[in-house]
Amino acid sequence: MGRALARAMAERGDDLFLLGRDPEDLDKSAADLEVRAGRGQAGRPGTARCDLEDPATFEPALAAADTHLSTGGFDTVVLTAGDFAPQEELEADPERLRRLLAVDFSHSVLFLEAARKRLLARGGGTLCAFSSVAGERGRKPVVLYGAAKAGLTRYLEGLDHRYHAEGLRVVTVKPGFVKTGMTAGLDPPPFAGEPEEVARDVLRALDRGRPVVYTPGAWRWVMWGIRHLPRFVMRRVGFWGPGRPPLRPIRDLPERVSKSRGLHRSVNEERGEDHRDQDAGQDSGHHPGQDAASGGARRGGWAGTA
Repeated sequence: MGRALARAMAERGDDLFLLGRDPEDLDKSAADLEVRAGRGQAGRPGTARCDLEDPATFEPALAAADTHLSTGGFDTVVLTAGDFAPQEELEADPERLRRLLAVDFSHSVLFLEAARKRLLARGGGTLCAFSSVAGERGRKPVVLYGAAKAGLTRYLEGLDHRYHAEGLRVVTVKPGFVKTGMTAGLDPPPFAGEPEEVARDVLRALDRGRPVVYTPGAWRWVMWGIRHLPRFVMRRVGFWGPGRPPLRPIRDLPERVSKSRGLHRSVNEERGEDHRDQDAGQDSGHHPGQDAASGGARRGGWAGTA
């Protein structure tokens, strides 16, 4: 997704500076962007090594970017890097889990804090970071990855609240499932996106100063449904994930609701209370809890792992 966004920015004439952990890969990307910019050597981005597993690389990389972009330094920082591993792998390997939590949350925050201080020192700018829809709600296939992304999302939201008046614009990108190297080998769910589509959505958000962008756009409504599912439904439904079907219907939910009403009647009968008219009205009427739960599961039965 980061490459697709950089290409879109270069093609429209933005001056860029690339950060990454592999210098050889950075040089290849810079050469590609030079061609796309169509400005010869003047359009070639600068590069610097920056590894989210190594916070010691953050300040030197940002300083190099400021020096290269000599017309006042950078005014926008976009963090697209991240890490992902299946839930089962993270549960079985504490060291792998530690690395993912560092890259996706704690070290990302450290990098963004360093960038924030530089932007505010020059009167403001734009700070954009890629979180994920996986951080919207605790879900079984992405408990640990989702927790890291939830923390990053809350941090970005807090930055927006605290520093907006000082000129800092914060853009939180929440991709759903996007077909990238990070998701290679996983079966894509409905609404899976392409990196180029994500790049277009992010560019619009940057230009308009939108604080939150879901991409592809359908994930805004998918996650709206998931956020409103009751907890007992969340415990039962099978969200999209590695080796899982897209949705497991809750077939026995009407039976459970019916049994619950029957238990209510039997307790009242033991107490000598007569609620037959009330129960008859419930049996023939609308049951909001049942419809909301089953309808919500149909609308939002997937988990994003971007």
